[in-house]
Amino acid sequence: MNYKLSIILAAIAFIFASCTKDNPEMPDNTKAVPLKITLSMPPAPQPADGVTRVAFEKDAANPLRLAAKWKSGDEMVLILFQGDNATWKDNPGTLIHKFTIPASADGQTTADLTAAGTIDLSGFNPGQNLKYVVATGDGWNDAFKANLFGNGMHSQAYSSTLETQLRDMVFATPVQEIPFPAGALEIGGKLEWLTAVLAVKFEIAPAAQSLKVKDDSGLYIGLAPNSWAGSTYIDKYDLVLRKRVDPKSYFTNGISWFGYTGTTLGEVLDADGFRYFAIPADDMADGMQVTGSKVQVEADFAASTGTPAFTDVGVMNPTVTIQRGKCYGFKINVTDTNGDGVPEFTKAL
Repeated sequence: MNYKLSIILAAIAFIFASCTKDNPEMPDNTKAVPLKITLSMPPAPQPADGVTRVAFEKDAANPLRLAAKWKSGDEMVLILFQGDNATWKDNPGTLIHKFTIPASADGQTTADLTAAGTIDLSGFNPGQNLKYVVATGDGWNDAFKANLFGNGMHSQAYSSTLETQLRDMVFATPVQEIPFPAGALEIGGKLEWLTAVLAVKFEIAPAAQSLKVKDDSGLYIGLAPNSWAGSTYIDKYDLVLRKRVDPKSYFTNGISWFGYTGTTLGEVLDADGFRYFAIPADDMADGMQVTGSKVQVEADFAASTGTPAFTDVGVMNPTVTIQRGKCYGFKINVTDTNGDGVPEFTKAL
């Protein structure tokens, strides 16, 4: 049975201001100028909306309800460019400005980013409009000028917290265009989610609760197309064009038990038996369909022999569209019916 998680999002506003107080208007606007950014997300509550890599809290009365707050050190990126959107990566003046959420915003729903200094606009044409995108900087890759989504790369650690389980959630503003500034560069926009969340609940039968995984091994959750026609996933996001870079024919993310000998699956789950994974969302214009995907599991337990392989567990509800910024659940039964020490994984009905 598929179900949506209800997640509370508080309104988040960013104010990115200059620490230069003596000359706020900077007479030469082709050089370093003060930068002020104001961004906001939709106000809470937003049913079934996703979450960023921030500090997460569960509602004690309802483990399927999450609250999102900023965490100091969260990474952000400003992409500033001129010209056509399609060629933004090739424009020599394109500027990538990185910043982080300060300690003063830790645990808050509003981040006041002060003492940010200035931004150098000398590489831009002052007679041409500026364009920009502000996005999560976690996963940003300078070589590709894209956000790495972590497909098959970012296995969660045994001891992952909720925010690190969802480290690959991606959000960004749409492309905004403004006149070249006469003084301080003041920009704003609404952050929008580009990814979704899959909440996997493991129902572990008594016979399987004591089964231990192999040291330095792990358990992977995979998504594969139920039909190969037109179903592909994602490896990297172009945050300006909102398109996939290097499409993949599968999606995987896992839990790593590196250095934890003799650990059971139940010991890496929360009190309600959950693990959370950032997943792609449907984007038919970009050729991506997650709805109806096969859910697969690859696990290596102490009693396993040979090389572990992905096995089909079940299919995500083909009638439920996987939307950006929403969270979906999938229940998996874990049993050991033949007592061989190697669990079976099946979709819970």
